[in-house]
Amino acid sequence: MYKRLFFAGLLALLSLAGCVQVHAQLFATMQETPVRWTSAISMTSRTQGTVTVKAAITPGWHLYGLEMPEDGPRATEINLTGSTGVEFTGELTPSREPVSKTDAMFGAELTWWDADVTFTRTFTVTNPDNARIAGSVTFMACDDITCRPPSTINFTLNIPKK
Repeated sequence: MYKRLFFAGLLALLSLAGCVQVHAQLFATMQETPVRWTSAISMTSRTQGTVTVKAAITPGWHLYGLEMPEDGPRATEINLTGSTGVEFTGELTPSREPVSKTDAMFGAELTWWDADVTFTRTFTVTNPDNARIAGSVTFMACDDITCRPPSTINFTLNIPKK
């Protein structure tokens, strides 16, 4: 009887340890990628289009604004200079204004987005044979306790031919 109780207790303990490990792995995965990026192209005509870069921000985290003080966190930068066969006709525009608050970690008034934000920029195709949007996003994300080191994500989008 004691053997059965011992093995039943051991089995319950191992099951609990497995659940804790799975939960810890899921939590660690969420913490590793507080901002996920996607990019897309939308053509309004054969030669006119818009590139869209979207940041999906995990609740509780924030993505810093496009301009930061020199001694502050890394500003979000969307660089499209690797693009070919296109000419950009508009400025990079966020879908909404960032929040402006005093950041206790940096001791300064900073801007950030604390929920999903989309950045767009219009372009004209100048050479359809090699037209593509190639760029990178460099960013830094923080929550109330910690910051992730700055990261860079590269992307390439082919211009759809109509």
